[in-house]
Amino acid sequence: MSGEASATEKSGTQSGIPEVATSKVAGINELKKLMVKKNYNQGIIARKMGASITVVSQVLRNRYTGNITKIEKKIQDVLEREQVRAKALKGSFVDTSISKRIFDICKMVQIDKDIGIVIGKSGIGKTIALREYANRNTEVIYLEADCTYTQTVLLDELMEQLGTALVRGRIHDKQKKIIEILKGSDKLLIIDQAEFLKRMDMEILRTIYDKADIGIVLCGLAELERFLLQMPEYIHTRIGLRDVLGRLTKTDVGVIARNMKQDLSDEIIEILYKETRSNGRGIVKSIKRAYKVAKYEGKKISINIVKKMVEMLRAA
Repeated sequence: MSGEASATEKSGTQSGIPEVATSKVAGINELKKLMVKKNYNQGIIARKMGASITVVSQVLRNRYTGNITKIEKKIQDVLEREQVRAKALKGSFVDTSISKRIFDICKMVQIDKDIGIVIGKSGIGKTIALREYANRNTEVIYLEADCTYTQTVLLDELMEQLGTALVRGRIHDKQKKIIEILKGSDKLLIIDQAEFLKRMDMEILRTIYDKADIGIVLCGLAELERFLLQMPEYIHTRIGLRDVLGRLTKTDVGVIARNMKQDLSDEIIEILYKETRSNGRGIVKSIKRAYKVAKYEGKKISINIVKKMVEMLRAA
């Protein structure tokens, strides 16, 4: 989400934060500091507070005449949540055996202008790797399908990613415009959670692939493979690469875990590997919660704390 304020969200100073000597609302100075630090505009603060932009603007200008107690509570809640998030463990992207395979597939598909299929279980880092590949490569379009996906949504999101004005009207016209933009380029189209695609989505993608001559990577769960088996032969014959990803290795688990907290012991890594079934999402959540518990108790992250957090995660 962009931190730059729109014309409707800004008022007063250039930063959108009016300068007021004193305020009758407690916490307003801390809120203004947060806005400067995080580059939050009034619209973002309004959403975080569950208030309108008008109310936020009035509060910042010391002109609010409504329920002061209620608005102070909202401000305090925002400040507390932001403070907790600031202290939480955060990890950056790390290379794993899974991400390396995904990077290789994407690179091959982009160079060969092919169609590649990537299948893998949930929580092994497929989405993180695909997003990272897209971030590192300017000629990549990344889309994330969901249960609401339709042909129109697919084409509109593609046009939005390509930076072109939306074409109103027929699906054919939308598709034609996208092909015109993509033709002759070295773009790679990545569609994550592709198990949500439908038959007509695949027909659209086939046409774009044929006429624009670009690479396409479809990534998803095992349901994607079952879905593709129902497609006609002329779609199957266009798939040039298919990879079924396995589990994260113990080395991967260690890399992910120590990216979150460097001083984790080998014993803790072993527990995370076995008890989370090497699920990357479970590993990250377990470490974050173990860190919070250990900090609250004034201790280091121990084997027992990690075990308890993993058990709670599995019971959820």
